[in-house]
Amino acid sequence: EPSYCSLSSLAMVLNALSFDPKKVWKGAWRWVSEEMLECETAEICGHSIGRIKENGMNFDEFAALSHCHGVTIKSYRVSTSNSEQYNAFRDKVIEISHNQDADKFIVVNFSRKNLGQTGSGHFSPLGGFHDGLELALVLDVARFKYPPYWVPLNKLW
Repeated sequence: EPSYCSLSSLAMVLNALSFDPKKVWKGAWRWVSEEMLECETAEICGHSIGRIKENGMNFDEFAALSHCHGVTIKSYRVSTSNSEQYNAFRDKVIEISHNQDADKFIVVNFSRKNLGQTGSGHFSPLGGFHDGLELALVLDVARFKYPPYWVPLNKLW
């Protein structure tokens, strides 16, 4: 589902963290899938799969859904005119990309239009950073549209 980019990103991160959903996915595998991310209190918090399928999610809803599933998340909003914020973002991308423990991840929420792609707002995890070229590897969760790709970090800003 195109509107599941936020759910797919969260599922990818949870699986990379070896998160146990306490449910069987298929066969004996206990992987997190998008459908498993509906909150058990969906009527209270509003994170129903039906609503997400229809409307997608915004940045704040993604953070709240992550918290509902026990993920410690740090959210950063950016300003295009603030170079100090950009440098802090860049430093965080480098820090997490070089993290040997692989226990931290970055999910970016960006405009596809700024990258010359079809669509609008999108979520995807970052898979790495090329220091010399200042490129971020976007592990696009909409694999039916775009395979993983390198993009100048400032274009995600």
